Order: sequence, then structure tokens, then C-alpha cells
Amino acid sequence: HKENITFDIAGFFNDVNHYIYIQPLGDTTASGIYKYQYMQNDASLYGGETGLHFHPKSHSWLHLETMYSMVYGYKKNGEILPNIPAHKWSNDIRFMKVKCWLFNDAFVGTTVNYRFKQNRFATDETPTSDYWLIDLNLGGNVFIAKQLLNIAFGVNNLFDKKYIDHLSTLKEVGLLNPGRNIYLSLSLNLRSNK
Repeated sequence: HKENITFDIAGFFNDVNHYIYIQPLGDTTASGIYKYQYMQNDASLYGGETGLHFHPKSHSWLHLETMYSMVYGYKKNGEILPNIPAHKWSNDIRFMKVKCWLFNDAFVGTTVNYRFKQNRFATDETPTSDYWLIDLNLGGNVFIAKQLLNIAFGVNNLFDKKYIDHLSTLKEVGLLNPGRNIYLSLSLNLRSNK
């Protein structure tokens, strides 16, 4: 950690007795819905994440961040655990300004998320394709009658990417994850004027 750059790396290893998980059974109900069953086994889960946050002194309004995370999970007999997320790579770029027109702490940014293809899957699971998601956001704070109003506007999944996350229990029936989402957030921080 330095004044204008932060680098983090963390790993983990968990040896879990009687780990409880949900297992697809490879069978469907009469209406075509896939069946799942709760199971219990001794298991090991391990992985890690690393991240870098950089904001140059000469351009303090610029923030660049990148993060990579991964998880592996195995039963004690060596079989792959179900519902282990695919590796993830996330990148953010933010432009910030202390004062911009009526706004304090104004920002505009974009996030680019990449989920890797999940090729490590348990019995009765299926592989999951990789995908990119791009989000945009902007906002800031404004004072109204000495009360701080936080305003944020954004678009998640900007290009309306059709995707299914590996952890979705509705993957086998082809139900997609959320498409484009446009939001406006207003929050008023109430405080006494005494």
C-alpha cells in the first residue's frame, strides 16, 4: 500500500467436515423442472483474489482498479463440488471531481466484468460459457436545505448481454440472468440543524 497505489493478494484454504451443498440429480419433475438434493460430504475449498487500485498523483481525479478471483472445490474423494463459481475478472475506471457544477464528490465510471468459462463442473452439472458485462454509473452529492442528497444513475449490463451464471439453478431450463437494468438512486442523509 502506497499513497497512490494499492496491491492486495489473499488466498484461502478451507478443509470442511460435513460440507452441505445442493447437488443436481440429473432428473426432472413431471413439469420439466430439474431436481436438486441437499448432500453432505467432507470437502476442501481453496482459492484467492488479487487486486490493484491506482490513482496517479498527477491525475488524482482518475481511479483505475482491477481484481481477479478464483475458487476451487473438491470432495475428499477428489470429485468436483457442484456450484463452484467460475473465475472472475473485474475492471473499474472512475473519474472523480470534488466540485462539479452543483455536485460535490461527482463521479462517472464504468465497470467491465468478465466471467471465465466454467469447465470444472460436477456430475450432472453442465459447463457454462464465458461472458462480458459492462456497467456505467455517475452521480454525486448535493446539499438541499443543509441536508446531503446522494444521487446516482447507472446502467447495468449496458449491452443487454444474454448470459447464464454458473451458479443459477435455472440454467438447465434456459432462464437467463437479468438483462439491461437502468437505475436512479436518491438517498437523503438526515441530520439535525441544531
